[in-house]
Amino acid sequence: MATKAELEAELADLRKQLDESRANAARSEDAETSSTEVNTEAPSSEDSQPWEDNLSDLLEELDQIPHKNALLLGLGIFAVGFLLGRSK
Repeated sequence: MATKAELEAELADLRKQLDESRANAARSEDAETSSTEVNTEAPSSEDSQPWEDNLSDLLEELDQIPHKNALLLGLGIFAVGFLLGRSK
């Protein structure tokens, strides 16, 4: 069984470790904010290009759904209508 003095020493050590970890976290947070503040320029058109490509790909796929999976589309529309009808 641990004595009171041993437990107090362990508690003091744990508190010291906690203070050190909090100080390290604060330093790393400060470093992150300073590095992000440097790059506050408006995004260029090169940065938005992947987003626009993904959007155009998604729209193309949505446009092709009725042609590729007509039966699945019909069943989906029926299910949505059925659920809306039963919701009242």
